Amino acid sequence: MDTFLTKIVLHMRKHTYFIITASFLVSCNSDAVTELYPINDSYPDNSLFISDTISDMSIQDATHTINVPTEKEEIDLQDLCSDVHYVPLETRAECLLGSIDVIKADDGLFFVLDKRNSLLCSFREDGSFYKKYGAFGQGPGEYINIRDFSLDLKNHVLYLLDSHGGRVISYSYDGKYLSEQPLFYFYNQFEYSEPYWILSSSFAHNTMSSQLDLHRIIFSDASQKPYSRAFPYPEKLRDNFHQESIIVFQKTSDNRVYYNYIPSNVIYEISNGTCTAKYRIATQELGQNWDKLEEQLTTDEIYDSFIERNRYFSSIYLMNRNYVTCYIFHPDHRVSMLVFDRQSGKQKYGKFHYGDKNSLTDKLFASHFNFAIKDNTFINVIQPFDVFKMVDEHERFNIPLTIGKKEQELLSKINEESNPVLMIMNLKSF
Repeated sequence: MDTFLTKIVLHMRKHTYFIITASFLVSCNSDAVTELYPINDSYPDNSLFISDTISDMSIQDATHTINVPTEKEEIDLQDLCSDVHYVPLETRAECLLGSIDVIKADDGLFFVLDKRNSLLCSFREDGSFYKKYGAFGQGPGEYINIRDFSLDLKNHVLYLLDSHGGRVISYSYDGKYLSEQPLFYFYNQFEYSEPYWILSSSFAHNTMSSQLDLHRIIFSDASQKPYSRAFPYPEKLRDNFHQESIIVFQKTSDNRVYYNYIPSNVIYEISNGTCTAKYRIATQELGQNWDKLEEQLTTDEIYDSFIERNRYFSSIYLMNRNYVTCYIFHPDHRVSMLVFDRQSGKQKYGKFHYGDKNSLTDKLFASHFNFAIKDNTFINVIQPFDVFKMVDEHERFNIPLTIGKKEQELLSKINEESNPVLMIMNLKSF
């Protein structure tokens, strides 16, 4: 398994941890509301009143079943790409990136999150540096750790989730600090879809409110006041089952949010305050309805045994307006890629390569996508050190390697210590 997929699987198996600061519960005289205080005691004058009767969001079923073929094919992605080009991200002291965990795009900008270095920056489409958002600290506009971020596409506002600092901070796209608010309960991923917040609480212990606890998703207004919840999980899973996706949400350029959780094979669409089962990933071995697996896969050991015997949807997927891509894992630890064309309803499944297998282009493609943006665009993140190492090894061991004009131009612009390069691929309908 290559480094990218190994990293994904390792992340899937990690527990979710939170730093709990000060959290207090005060019950009001009325039975209708509960008062929550911030989990960070730096906000002594704030509290949030929430209803004691938060509703369960109804989930509509308009599922399109995507059947995973039993036979794989080898597919030259060059036939599906209308354009491939490279964007070296500018290397400057204030935006030195290690790994890239999240990329989102809007208004001619790439927004890039490096969690390890707690760095959130934006770059123009030509790769030139634009802005850095916030800085480490506990003052206004500062953060302790960046867990996630979301974009308000209409108002051009960026929201940063500082889970360790217990706050959400907002900035304008041009880097201006706007405001912040404390967290009153725990969540580790979120998306903004005007006027709603969609919060992924995962396995967080939100025992300060029985209405929020034991639910994967909380829907709230801009003040974090919950109005509904969805996807409850059995309490017995809490201490025995820890399988979690790195990224549970995908947001498309038409402001629709998509969600999936392990072990479900359904991708849900969340828009306008409603939740719809949109796509169901089905294999011949497991059929269509995987949701009932949750009743059986109650421990990590049982889950491990299950995936060692079955071909399954790994809960790793990408979504933009025109395509869905999913990773299908096999019992022999091989991985296949499923690309579904949302316009034509057609799909391709198997191992992907790009053009000549001896070309540097194909080596950089590496048979997978890292991120999906816009209508039909996919991005692979390339580390310059790896590129030069690859070229050097081919030369040293006299292994054929075709370096095209675009790659030659790229190599002339970067060195081993440069910021990552974005390999941009635009797909055409098939």
